[in-house]
Amino acid sequence: LEADGGMPARAIEVTWEVASDDSLQKIVRRGTVLARPESVHSVHVEVGGLLPARHYWYRFRTGDVESAVGRTRTLPAAGAAVDNMRFAFASCQNYERGYFTAYEHMAREDLDLVFHLGDYIYEFSLPLTDTTVPRRHSNREAFTLDEYRDRYAQYHTDPDLQAAHAGFPWVGTPDDHEAVNDYSGPFTNGRAPIETGRGLPGDSED
Repeated sequence: LEADGGMPARAIEVTWEVASDDSLQKIVRRGTVLARPESVHSVHVEVGGLLPARHYWYRFRTGDVESAVGRTRTLPAAGAAVDNMRFAFASCQNYERGYFTAYEHMAREDLDLVFHLGDYIYEFSLPLTDTTVPRRHSNREAFTLDEYRDRYAQYHTDPDLQAAHAGFPWVGTPDDHEAVNDYSGPFTNGRAPIETGRGLPGDSED
């Protein structure tokens, strides 16, 4: 959760591997990509040539640091008959409202896909006077790009959310809290223009 993810201000080479087995002994695709500081050293890899409707496992490596192994599943071939599909959906995950134990359960399921329907993060924080809050955001409210990146990074420290991401491919769509609560065009909460300020003090989902 350090500034810029604690990374140096230079591009870092990352190796990626995709395998047809969970021990990653049967590598079917691999390559390298640069993780750049302007993207906070995140990477996006599009892998072609995989077989349809089957599981694959993947990992990333840079230097002597290796990621956990993730699992994904490719789509059926275009026009192929599909007998069934197992999926879950989630939404409105507020880090401060409670622990993500639903994801612990989800990670144990045998799913083809997870749909996230929005509010992956919450940009505001609950009042400090609320003593029922089990854990706190690292900053009071996200306004800047760096603060939003910090908020996503903090949510990604949750081990149950990590497990659900590692187990299945996800399809996500944003709602409002990925940006500002109840925004409409250039307005927050229908009142305060986004470009001129930070909304109104005390604005919340309530």
